[in-house]
Amino acid sequence: MKPEKVKRHFQKWAGDYDSLHREKIIPGFHDFYRTVTRMVPFEKNARINILELGTGTGTLTEMVLSSYPRAQLTGIDLTDEMLLQAEEKLKRFKNRFILMRGDFSAITLNSNFDAVISSLSIHHLTPDSKKKLYKKIYKYLKKGGVFINADMVKSESQSIHALYMKLWKGFMRAGKVDEGYMKRRFEGVKKVDIYDTAEDQLVWLKKAGFEDVDVFWKYWNFAIFGGFKK
Repeated sequence: MKPEKVKRHFQKWAGDYDSLHREKIIPGFHDFYRTVTRMVPFEKNARINILELGTGTGTLTEMVLSSYPRAQLTGIDLTDEMLLQAEEKLKRFKNRFILMRGDFSAITLNSNFDAVISSLSIHHLTPDSKKKLYKKIYKYLKKGGVFINADMVKSESQSIHALYMKLWKGFMRAGKVDEGYMKRRFEGVKKVDIYDTAEDQLVWLKKAGFEDVDVFWKYWNFAIFGGFKK
């Protein structure tokens, strides 16, 4: 997927991205995000350096900085519109974060990180771009570091994937999510989302160099997976 197409999509919808309670959009919302913080293999007071790919409006960022009070975080996102919302949400953390606008699949950083995290962003990349990104992430990590991706995936079975999407719609309707919002959301799925299986992505992570990989959590088409660098 071309970054400019994804960028235009999120510039258009940035204003109402947080307009609904995310708990009504993401099944297992609290476990989805808490699993990311729990899989970071460091003590809570450790001075760790974290890279976040696709910061968006800062939902995961806020949870991570709250969970690791001495962590420093660098966040990257395509759009100023999203980052402005993140800055407002994160202002109480003062000098503990840096937000950058850019294409995280193409940007080059010099720092070594203890953890690289992402939520609901990498699924916009093609399979080849995912593979290249995973190799880059491995290089960014220090030994003992971890990559954790909380994202959307597809099933190896088309019929099961179709069932997951049906269940997801039902979940949002049960939460009384506006039908207009749902229509826009699923139009967005067709326009800018590229789903791959979690199983395929674990293989790509191993080929990128990660020694230990696994799916840490899964709920229908939402999954958290990643790998550790020994």
